[in-house]
Amino acid sequence: MREGWVELFDSLEKLYASEGSDFARDAQKILIESSSLLPTKQASLAPACRHLPALQRDSSALSDLIISLSDQFSWGYSNGAKANQQLSENLAYVERIGPTGMIVDSRMRIGFFLQGPKISYLKHWHPAEELYYVVQGKSGWAVDDLPFQDKKSGDWILHRSMQPHAMLTYDQPMLALWAWRGDLSTAAYEIVAS
Repeated sequence: MREGWVELFDSLEKLYASEGSDFARDAQKILIESSSLLPTKQASLAPACRHLPALQRDSSALSDLIISLSDQFSWGYSNGAKANQQLSENLAYVERIGPTGMIVDSRMRIGFFLQGPKISYLKHWHPAEELYYVVQGKSGWAVDDLPFQDKKSGDWILHRSMQPHAMLTYDQPMLALWAWRGDLSTAAYEIVAS
């Protein structure tokens, strides 16, 4: 188990280093500082994890590594998804590092996000600034009132604090890396009702 976690942290550190922004450097620093720690939270699966087998093997080393370790993650779903059955069954996230993460750290939230196929994650917003990296899957991303723009594996997406944003998947599930910085509270998280 330990070997897979070390490889995962090393891969994520290199990925954030390649992005180059202050946000990514902050995430990289926290990953380096946390790399020797083992999870303190029990592994669990959310309903959306049924989409994991549909992810393509051999699409990237990072994707394969995340998939191979996925049963060791503590998968959950966001506050907004709890109120919507379709979302609660088709969205899942892992807070690998963070205030409620598998490794507790109050400076950032860093983890993985899984969205099932043909699902619209409705417009939502939160105080934290958010950085996504699409690990696998083509998807549509919208900010503010702008139309959806397609993103694919290898694309980075930044959402400013309180910036409305939404995600839409097509025929395949999407797997992404995400990070929050700034105000990490989920109390002000809001999602459009329908």
